[in-house]
Amino acid sequence: MKVRIIGIIMQAVACISCTVSRLTPAEKEARQQQVAQMVADSLEGAHFKVVFDYVIPTRMQPRHLTTPYEVRVKGDTLNSYLPYFGVVYQVPYGGGEGLIFDAHIDGYQCHKVKRDMYRVEIYMNRREDSYVYTFDIFDNGNADLKVSCRNRDFISYRGQMDVKLK
Repeated sequence: MKVRIIGIIMQAVACISCTVSRLTPAEKEARQQQVAQMVADSLEGAHFKVVFDYVIPTRMQPRHLTTPYEVRVKGDTLNSYLPYFGVVYQVPYGGGEGLIFDAHIDGYQCHKVKRDMYRVEIYMNRREDSYVYTFDIFDNGNADLKVSCRNRDFISYRGQMDVKLK
């Protein structure tokens, strides 16, 4: 009886695995080009979202993030929702907001650094601190973020750009 049930399960798995479609090399190349074009269009239009799952603090061990954190750029506004681990040199009374804020972008520069990588630098001045967010975004959507502040230690993040395929 057990052998018969295992046999039926094996046949079902074999049937399901046969129905899964695989991309041909041409389809895979077309999809990669589509993603690369969507990344380029999003960065040039200053309208993108990056979701982070890994943090690299200056004076602590790198760690995986258990909750999704993100940065959104919409034209001249940046929405930052990031955790901060590190030394803070000057904080407003009450602790401040850290790296969770909405801010007006004072400067936005986007340029292609390598064949498959863009560098986006965003400058913001807020009452609490001044920030420079430097994104390195690759054609496949992988992203690195380096955050520099006047009153905090440097911190960086790794994640993925949110690219919706059509």
